[in-house]
Amino acid sequence: MATQAEIILSVRDQASAALGHVRGELDRLGGSAQEAQHKAGGLGSALGGVAKIAAGFVLAQGFLQLPRLLGGMVSAASDLNETLSKSATVFGEANDKVLAFGANAAKGIGQSRQATIEATATFGNFLTAMGLAPAPAADLSIAMVKLASDMASFNNASPEEVLLALRSGLSGESEPLRRFGVALSEAAVKAKALQMGLKPIGGELTEQQKIMARYAIIMDQTKTAQGDFERTSTGLANRQRILSAQFADLRAEIGTRLLPVFVALAGFAVNALIPGLLRLSDAVADLMRPVVLAGRALFSAFS
Repeated sequence: MATQAEIILSVRDQASAALGHVRGELDRLGGSAQEAQHKAGGLGSALGGVAKIAAGFVLAQGFLQLPRLLGGMVSAASDLNETLSKSATVFGEANDKVLAFGANAAKGIGQSRQATIEATATFGNFLTAMGLAPAPAADLSIAMVKLASDMASFNNASPEEVLLALRSGLSGESEPLRRFGVALSEAAVKAKALQMGLKPIGGELTEQQKIMARYAIIMDQTKTAQGDFERTSTGLANRQRILSAQFADLRAEIGTRLLPVFVALAGFAVNALIPGLLRLSDAVADLMRPVVLAGRALFSAFS
């Protein structure tokens, strides 16, 4: 059995080697922090060895809290980017009119830019899937989203609720629109199609023809509500909708400016910070291993 002196010397040698490994990891982590200095605005330039470790853990925790601390601004910007991409894909060359509609939506219909373009693109995706070309699909979608705002104002309902009812009505579900005074029976759709000069093919209306007939009926039976948002825009309810939409647009605008910084910091975390902390964790484990073994040996020597 090894003597107590031999055990102590062995522990010293192993601890010294482990400490050397830790120093190497600290130097490597410090180098990663310096490399990210330009992207992080000089962060870490004045940090010492131990302070670098502490700052690393603080940064790691900060990344987890960043979306909450930013108040959803970065998330709002990301949602807007995804919505813009969706709209461009759905409408193609006709997308410019949708973007122009969304840019003035806060004051025009009391909806944020992101919510307006998202709703318009959702309508457009349905309509193009039914065979409509992108340009007429864009026009019809814009009209439906604007109508939803007017109907919501007129009926004291949420725009989201009305949008869902309108999409259901265009697809042939008549019940959701009944509460808003719109009747979309099959007989009414056939009569409207005949009035519009839409000729059945093989004795049946195509889906495109049915959609156009339903759209015409909806517009005919909601004339009282049309324009209500603008007429009552100075009222409290619609002023609140405008203010809420403008605030949502502001959040997305600020988030758009913050997004490149967030992406750069996230890249630093993924490529340098987190791997460095993991290596440091391994080094600390190596440091503790001989201490644990020495404790066991000392316990055995004295037992």
